[in-house]
Amino acid sequence: HALHGTLLAEQKRHADAMDAFEEALVLAPSSPEAWETLFKLGTSHQILGKLDLADQALTRAAALSPKEPKIRLSQGRLYLQLGRFEEAVEMSERADHLRGDHVETLRVLGEAYLRFDSPREAQRTLERALSLGTPLAETHLLHARALLALGKTPEARRELLAALDLDPDLPEAHHELGVVLSRAGELDSAARHLEQATRTAVDPADA
Repeated sequence: HALHGTLLAEQKRHADAMDAFEEALVLAPSSPEAWETLFKLGTSHQILGKLDLADQALTRAAALSPKEPKIRLSQGRLYLQLGRFEEAVEMSERADHLRGDHVETLRVLGEAYLRFDSPREAQRTLERALSLGTPLAETHLLHARALLALGKTPEARRELLAALDLDPDLPEAHHELGVVLSRAGELDSAARHLEQATRTAVDPADA
C-alpha cells in the first residue's frame, strides 16, 4: 500500500495516494517505514492545501523519527504557510542542525527568520545558502529583503539584480527593485521594473 501510494503521488494523484498511505498505516502502524509513510501522507495533504491534516501527519512522523531532517524541513515550510513563524524557525533550525549546509534548508530557515522579524539572522543564514553555490533567484530575493530590513539598500539592490539575472520574470524582484529605484529618484527605471512586475505577475491562463 505504501509503495502504491508513492507511485500515485508521483503521478500527482494525491487524493488516491492519501487513501493508500492511510491503508498502509492501518495495516502496519508501527513498522520501521511508518514515519516515511506519514511523511508522504503529510506531503500530499500539504500539496492539496489540507494544512491542518499535513501538520498532524508530519507531527506523527517526527515523533517516530525525530532526527530525520526532511521531516523538520517540511514542518518548517508548512508553518511558514500557516503563518506560525516562531515554529517555522524552530523546525527549520532543527533541520539545519541535523543536516547542516543544505541549500534548501537554509533558504527556508532564512525566510522563517525574516517572517519572524529577525533580519540579521536571516541575512547570515541566506549568506550561508548563497555561499554553497547553485544560487536560486528566490534566495537572492530573500537576502535582498533581509538587507532592506537592515537598511542596507545598495547591497539589497545588487541582490535584486542578481535575482533577476537568474529569473528575469520574477515579479517580486521587479516590484521591490522598482520601489528601491523610485526612492533613489531613478523614476524611469523604477517605472519599467514596476510595469514588468505587473506584467509578469499575470497568469497566462487568465490573460
